[in-house]
Amino acid sequence: MRLTAITAYDDVRERVEQFCRSLHSSEVWPDRKVGNPGHTSTCDVYVHRDLGFWVVLEQADSQSWHVFGRIDGRFDNEATTLGHICQINFSYTDDPGRVAGLFAADDRGRVYVTHSGRVGGGKPGVGKSAFLDYAAAHASHLRIAEIEVDGAPSTSRLVLGELNTPRLRARMAEFVRLVAAFKAHVNGDELTETSLPAQTSRRGQGYERDPEVRRVVEQHAMDFVANHYRAQKYSVAVVSNQPGEMDLQCIRRGKEIRVEVKGTIGDGDSVEVTAAEVHYARRGATPVHLAVLSGIQVDRTEQPPHASGGTLYIYKDFDPDHHDLTPTRYRCKLDHSRGEPA
Repeated sequence: MRLTAITAYDDVRERVEQFCRSLHSSEVWPDRKVGNPGHTSTCDVYVHRDLGFWVVLEQADSQSWHVFGRIDGRFDNEATTLGHICQINFSYTDDPGRVAGLFAADDRGRVYVTHSGRVGGGKPGVGKSAFLDYAAAHASHLRIAEIEVDGAPSTSRLVLGELNTPRLRARMAEFVRLVAAFKAHVNGDELTETSLPAQTSRRGQGYERDPEVRRVVEQHAMDFVANHYRAQKYSVAVVSNQPGEMDLQCIRRGKEIRVEVKGTIGDGDSVEVTAAEVHYARRGATPVHLAVLSGIQVDRTEQPPHASGGTLYIYKDFDPDHHDLTPTRYRCKLDHSRGEPA
């Protein structure tokens, strides 16, 4: 895999803003102490409980400052100073190698978040070569790409995930988990699976067996998306009960769009769409948005179950043929001459 580094100031700034938007969360701890005994900073901490990590998203003059850590048993104690696991910072200068993070694009214009592999810690055995060896043995899904840098030698980096996708949040969680496990390994103190955010194997929408959970997830997604469009000054009407319609009719300044809503506790890599929804979107009579709320949290201890949170990703002017559309069901019109009564 060969990529080209993104180094122009404005381009990096734009990608950093996209990166931060992807990692914002509804749960924020303001003015939390982050650092180590020698140096601490007071920061806003964005909390992703469903994936077991937190992140600080701040900017400096010459680079961003993105600090990641695990949610452990001490996290909810406000007096605790949060120790970070890793940093994924991006440089705004012409020297991208000065920090670990780097945006890079392929020949189709897809942008990826990459990492140099440099892992700090101040202890023997913690460093780039050791970490890359550990990653190769324990994270086969992580690819190493050769990245062309304008005016500088090419460099090999870990590809953490594609920037403009809803599953970036899960990829960051996996990286935090990997670095935490590596540091514990160096210290001779292997972390248990329960002390780390689980690796995300549920990439798609999937099928939820519990009908009550399905119901609350769908309703939470519908309410969440409707409120999002209302905040954008649309008037919103639920039209999903009308045959052949999308879920929401949204009108602003006389212009109408239809919104199909999908909710999932997975990471939103794929969703189920019906033949009617595909037909409506292809028809193109009214612009269609596909709104996917992924990573919804469900408290199954309550009756009925309670759904909350999630990361919203919107595909404007949705055209199913621009995506990987795979038929999962067929309607079979039967030839009765080939059967017989039993």
